[in-house]
Amino acid sequence: EELADEAVAMAHRLGDRQILVFALALGQLASAGPDTTRRGLEWIETLVDSLGEAGDSTSTLAARSRRIDLLLEVDDLAEADIALETLARLADASRDRRAAAYVPLHRARRFAMQGRFDEARELTAAAAATAEAIGAGTISLLTASQSIVHTWLQQGLGGVAQLVRPYADRLPAMPAYRAALTAALAAEGRTAEAHSEFERLAIGGFRTIPRDNLWLLAMALLAEACAALRDGLRADELRALLAPVAERNIVSPAAVYAGPVELWLGILAGTAGHDTEALEHLRAARVSAARAGARAVAVRIDVEEAEALGRLGERGDGDGSGGLPERARSQARELGMPHLLARIERPGSSPAPVASAPRPAEAPVASEHEGVLRREGDVWTFAWDDHLVRLKDGSGVQLLSLLLEHPGREIHCLELIALRDGRAPGGVASGEDAVVDSGQGSAGPVLDATAKAAYRARVQELREEIDEAEAFNDPERVARAREEMELVARELAGAVGLGGRDRPTGSHAERARVNATRAIRSTLKRLADYDAGLGRELETSVRTGTFCAYEPDPRRPVRWVVQRD
Repeated sequence: EELADEAVAMAHRLGDRQILVFALALGQLASAGPDTTRRGLEWIETLVDSLGEAGDSTSTLAARSRRIDLLLEVDDLAEADIALETLARLADASRDRRAAAYVPLHRARRFAMQGRFDEARELTAAAAATAEAIGAGTISLLTASQSIVHTWLQQGLGGVAQLVRPYADRLPAMPAYRAALTAALAAEGRTAEAHSEFERLAIGGFRTIPRDNLWLLAMALLAEACAALRDGLRADELRALLAPVAERNIVSPAAVYAGPVELWLGILAGTAGHDTEALEHLRAARVSAARAGARAVAVRIDVEEAEALGRLGERGDGDGSGGLPERARSQARELGMPHLLARIERPGSSPAPVASAPRPAEAPVASEHEGVLRREGDVWTFAWDDHLVRLKDGSGVQLLSLLLEHPGREIHCLELIALRDGRAPGGVASGEDAVVDSGQGSAGPVLDATAKAAYRARVQELREEIDEAEAFNDPERVARAREEMELVARELAGAVGLGGRDRPTGSHAERARVNATRAIRSTLKRLADYDAGLGRELETSVRTGTFCAYEPDPRRPVRWVVQRD
């Protein structure tokens, strides 16, 4: 944010209109978030005023698209609609297909707000087709996200977990997808998994979630999960974070409108047992939704308000839910919203709030899942849930397969290497892992010629991976590869003395510990690079060191079937 301010200030001082437009467009994009919404609007207005005869470029048309999001966020619906028609006209005149693809996304969002979900889906599909035709990956991601949100708003999150998980795993820097997965798991009754995901996101009072242009959406999805998990303490934490932006709408770039923030404050207040406050929030949300013509959200507000009134009536603090259920029932049927209709048809189906959710240790044990690790030639295939990863054969995956084959068993590093080599513990191996049963004495060089060659080959692979990641503008993958390359280089340097002479190691056991740990951890890292969810599942369950073990989470143990050809 400070860098963006500095860049814009410098552009003003230089007095160059093109530089100013460039700085405003990129500065607003780089610093977008709930704390800079008003400033972002001002910058885009300045940008538009500075265009003059130069006209719009691709970057300025994108900024105009973001202006629609910001206007919708601050509840200026009339101006947002005008801005949308302006974008449509300019994009058509410029023949910029990328900019033109944003127009149906914005219109689909407006149709979804009005409960016109079939028309919304048609427009989303049109944007997706354009994105595929021009190879616009960002727009493809937006269309996929918008399709999921259409389902969420109309039908609820049940059954959505399998759709959103690939994005949550592939895009860890965008925790809104992980929040969506958490809410979907909770909606599907997968409580133990949902609790686990929710607590990861709740670290530090949810303050590790970046306050970027997806923060508001992440908060709404976390509120959805929190209500389903009946976590009153976490509900109060989320309320405190959302309260300063109570007058806003939940919006994400060119894709999502999830109602007024007041709606989610009301849901959270009800979850925490503050039903009188919940009603205040929900009534404020109704005013905003009516002003926006957001019929779909209005049905949700009616349902939440009816349930809050019902809870107050049960306690003798209110007069019941009045005619809200009947109105909500009629609207839910008309708009095809079965998840809300089910709540209306089953009075009291929304659970009474509790002071806090059970801690993960108390969560019910999920049914045991099963993973399959299969070796076919020189390729190992990991298959678990909807995750599928293939790795080339190597020392690390062989050692990992032995741990997965013996869950809960501690295996000494010497024994583990012996098992891998098909020897009885205490036998003699050749090459880099040569050990004897005493575990004492010099094991010779830290790395033999074969091992050093393998290290150097891995360095070359990492260089190629860095080149590829840089070509695809993937800074996280670049950073991971550089980190591993530095580690490998340090290990190689530590194994070779002056003049390239090998350094001796201290003991067989220590050498086995280092080699086993390095090989297994390298394999786990490769898994995480290909599939963050699978990598996280195994990284948290595999212990390395003198004794190695696979210790699955007892709340949702994964049993691995290992098959070797």
